[in-house]
Amino acid sequence: MVRLQVGFLLGLLLPGWAADPPSGLVEEQLSQIRPALERHKADYAKKVKAENDKLCKALETALTKQVRAGDLDSANALKAALEQARAGEFIEELLNPPAIDLLGESGGPPRPLLADLPEASFTSSSVWTGNILAHGPARARVATSSWIAQTNDANQWIQVDFGREVQISAIAIRGRPGIGQWVTAYRLLAGRDERSLRPVPAAGGAPAVFDGSKDSETEVTTLLPRPLRTRFLRLVPISWNGHISMRLDVQGTMAPSAR
Repeated sequence: MVRLQVGFLLGLLLPGWAADPPSGLVEEQLSQIRPALERHKADYAKKVKAENDKLCKALETALTKQVRAGDLDSANALKAALEQARAGEFIEELLNPPAIDLLGESGGPPRPLLADLPEASFTSSSVWTGNILAHGPARARVATSSWIAQTNDANQWIQVDFGREVQISAIAIRGRPGIGQWVTAYRLLAGRDERSLRPVPAAGGAPAVFDGSKDSETEVTTLLPRPLRTRFLRLVPISWNGHISMRLDVQGTMAPSAR
């Protein structure tokens, strides 16, 4: 998406022009820019597809190695990731090229994304004693509270719907304040809707595992290797201390197409 403020540009270049220039001049300016934009989109698509081909080859190599080693669990995970890569699922969103901003603006530095979201944006697999007001998923963003799952098993999760596409650059978690309960490791799933949620992959293609908390109070921040573009984000605890309880913060910006 290109955010073009022609009136503003002409006001800088040609003082005295009205804020809304004649439509013929606007179209003339756009006609000069369109070829460059099309080249940009085509070049970017080629680069993304080339990287996906490299990922497929790396996954094939890793899969062969795990099959020979007899590690069927890892082999199955790699096989699933390879099928996703061959189907282009990892690059589907990347094929929307980065915005070209003619005014040199950007989404700005990463900022907290959860503070202004309504409580309905937060959902979870379960809530301790069903008390959503005290322990529900929206409580995860409150410094003096936390989300608390009803049970401790691998089927628990907390999810955020940002309402539009965002670019996530960092995830920060903490445990339940004042009590020895926290998540020690977790996975992330992301997608444009709940039906398209996919695991965020590690460098080898298998679902990435992220380090969690070591106590209930220290904030542990994970910087993602590249911005994660998504609308839905689901955090799935895979190990914990005491009980699955956590506070959550997400840093990022609006996705280019949402600005």
